[in-house]
Amino acid sequence: RNALGTSLAEEIRRIRLKTAADLIVNTKKPIAEIAESCGFTGASHLGLRIREAYGKTPLELRESHRALTRT
Repeated sequence: RNALGTSLAEEIRRIRLKTAADLIVNTKKPIAEIAESCGFTGASHLGLRIREAYGKTPLELRESHRALTRT
């Protein structure tokens, strides 16, 4: 806890969410597949966590990243 500044469980959740977000913006994998591979209970659970963290749905996050890379 002292080294991370947070609990181990919270750090694991943060890494899982970051990994999922990276897969969303950098791959064309379906959201459900990403959710499963990152340990979320389903696409809706991942969607909720992505919206909380990034203020966008997974598809909005994917599209906004693609718009940035096209310019």
